[in-house]
Amino acid sequence: MKNILSIILLSIVFCAASGQEQAQMPKKTSLFFRYGKILSAEACSSKPEIKEPTLIMARSRNSVYVEIIFQPDKGRSFSMHDFALADASGKEYPCIAVAEGDNSYSGIIWNFRDMDGATRHRMLFAAPSADGEFTLVFKLFPSKIKEKTFKLKTVSRFSKAAEILNKGQLILPEPPPPPKPPEEPKEGEKNDGEKKEGEKKDGGEGAPAGENPPE
Repeated sequence: MKNILSIILLSIVFCAASGQEQAQMPKKTSLFFRYGKILSAEACSSKPEIKEPTLIMARSRNSVYVEIIFQPDKGRSFSMHDFALADASGKEYPCIAVAEGDNSYSGIIWNFRDMDGATRHRMLFAAPSADGEFTLVFKLFPSKIKEKTFKLKTVSRFSKAAEILNKGQLILPEPPPPPKPPEEPKEGEKNDGEKKEGEKKDGGEGAPAGENPPE
């Protein structure tokens, strides 16, 4: 009997701990944007190899490198000049390289035409920090569409595009807490309010109390 009770108690503790751990784990998903669906956004301190880098790519120095993997809409075209990475302060960091699938970055490849919707693509950025929230800013022309924010997952090496699940592993910020309901007045404050209301009625304009109004 004691063994059965011990097993039940251990099961309850394990379930409670698992539920708490799941509640604390950030939600991983994907995010629709102008060119398709963002599946992943990772930050790494090591700069990935870029074959035949341009001067801008070679001079790129920063604390972290950010790689965004996305699934494009079929038939879309894009270039490394289409988007910039922006932090919460609005500071923008230009894209320094693009790649198709798990191919290496290359300085001679800067755009893709008529993309296959089944092939994932990658964008590389350089930023001073991986902390906070980020968004992609469309740079071709001014737009009133505000892209949604996401967070970066810090890794020791970037994930392969083929390793990313279709549902994505993008980390979204926690939604803001709901507004607090207005507090009800305490009993003493409520009585004071009723008293003041009564005083206002008694002391209002008109005949004094106990006298008839003039005819």
